[in-house]
Amino acid sequence: MPSRSVAGSILFLFLPLLLSSVHCEEARQLRVLVSGIAESIPIGASWVRSEPSLTGIIVPSREGYGGVLPSHVRKMIRIYFPRTFEELASYDFFLLCQVDMAYFTGTQDRWMHDAIADHGVGAINTRSVMSMIATYSYSWINSLLSSAFPNDALAVVQHNYYTGNKQALGQMVVNDDGFLPPIVTPYRDQVERAFPAYRGLVTSPRPGSTIYTWIKTDLNQLGDPIPGHIPHLFEWTYLNGTTFTAMDMLTDGFWNGRENPFTLDIVANIIWHASGKELPADAMMVHLLRERFLRFDLARITLGSVLEFAEKFGANTNQIYARLNAIEDR
Repeated sequence: MPSRSVAGSILFLFLPLLLSSVHCEEARQLRVLVSGIAESIPIGASWVRSEPSLTGIIVPSREGYGGVLPSHVRKMIRIYFPRTFEELASYDFFLLCQVDMAYFTGTQDRWMHDAIADHGVGAINTRSVMSMIATYSYSWINSLLSSAFPNDALAVVQHNYYTGNKQALGQMVVNDDGFLPPIVTPYRDQVERAFPAYRGLVTSPRPGSTIYTWIKTDLNQLGDPIPGHIPHLFEWTYLNGTTFTAMDMLTDGFWNGRENPFTLDIVANIIWHASGKELPADAMMVHLLRERFLRFDLARITLGSVLEFAEKFGANTNQIYARLNAIEDR
């Protein structure tokens, strides 16, 4: 029963949490592996848990705030990362949030790469090259996995602007090309209004990339292919897989759900598109439905916290959990 373990404690980062969501009889849920820095793991996990079309696991792969130490990360990867290539390749999507590839073995690095290249697993990596500090980013640059993503990480760290530990700042612009898959375009007006000044790392799309959003700056020496327009979210096809890069962190406004009410819609669109699933014809109707699921998920977490508190005083909560399970099944 996942509600017992999601009460907002740091254990949320350490448990092998099966991110179960509402059961669906008519369509297979897409399986997502969420991995990365401690601060972003709960955000990615909340998407998978609250979106009915998704299910998955979390595997922390970088230390962070809240007492997540390197020893914790190594233990979690050792215990919970898929043990065989076949198991890893059975996932539909990898959500990689500033992963530190130094924690993975060479075999695990190759498995993730080959799952994308040979088996068509979709994926996204966030914050361009992982960090503003180049020494951290080289664990990503030197990995085989990074070659499967549309951002040329080596070109980024070799850029003079990046080496000054600077971030780009400007207006968020949504690409309105009518031939693009409707991943961000249904929410264009609201997204652009929400982010008149947005900050992120420099990116360098590889040839053949498709760009969905830019940051429009006055830095005309930056930007590809439009001067001053630094790609924020973009994709490409790598052999049999579709992968994305985002310039920012999951804790930033575009992804945090408070400043951008369409975050979960965009994330689900990315995962569906990369997994070969048709995107919704009526994006706003689906958005309203997701809002209801999110409210249910929040109520479930809140109730779980109350029940855990009650259990500390000896209360028997088994019947309440049984009723909550029945509601989740419905």
